[in-house]
Amino acid sequence: MRYFFISAALALLFTLEAQLFGLNVKAPVYAQAPSIAQQENAANDWKKNATPQEKQDAEKLRQQANSDFQKNATPQEKQQASTMHQQAHNDAAQDRANPSASRKASQERAAGKEARGDANADRGSHGHGRK
Repeated sequence: MRYFFISAALALLFTLEAQLFGLNVKAPVYAQAPSIAQQENAANDWKKNATPQEKQDAEKLRQQANSDFQKNATPQEKQQASTMHQQAHNDAAQDRANPSASRKASQERAAGKEARGDANADRGSHGHGRK
């Protein structure tokens, strides 16, 4: 749930910025609802592979986005963000209190990897022997 909050907050900030600049932006379908496991994998990959400069740049961008949001958001948007932030904290506390939830996400990741492996194996086996 914590990664959902990050994604939702970034999407909200992106939408806000798009509105400020008059952009009409729609994310592709495949980018709209990543699973928790996909979000965790992406975050972990980035943390492992990002250079110190990239991490510093990301932090600077995060601070700038937060500042822009605080300056430009409506009271309703600020309340919605506050509610989401509190929910994320509650979910994180619940995750710490219930370690099986973490195991569940790990199982979801493992199942996804297995499914991708099976799909790749299926793709590789088709088409052999055809003329």
